[in-house]
Amino acid sequence: MQENPIKIFGITLREIKTVGITCIFSWGFAYLATNVFRDYSFGLFIWLPTVIGASSTLIYGYSESLERKTLRNISYVTLLIFCLGLLLFAWEGIICLLMAAPVGIFFTWVGHRIGFEIVKRKMRN
Repeated sequence: MQENPIKIFGITLREIKTVGITCIFSWGFAYLATNVFRDYSFGLFIWLPTVIGASSTLIYGYSESLERKTLRNISYVTLLIFCLGLLLFAWEGIICLLMAAPVGIFFTWVGHRIGFEIVKRKMRN
């Protein structure tokens, strides 16, 4: 018997937690990458989208078996909210985010695949 999830505006509390946790940590790492370590390109455009894809997939798919498509969509929504936060905090401009979008989407997908393989192995055991 499965419980009905709590929904806020049609979004489950679990989805909000997944996106929120991932974005909060990612904004912290984005600040460190841009202002402390000054490794702008690798940290912000390659490493961080990969971590966003993997961590959101792992958090959302941890406790139950879900379709890969559902986990992929959560990864992309997390990337979108993260980018909106970069705009809101004035760390990035819209033109820069649009230019970096193809790279960010690709590495988010790569991270999602890594996270999905981990979740799939965990479900088998």
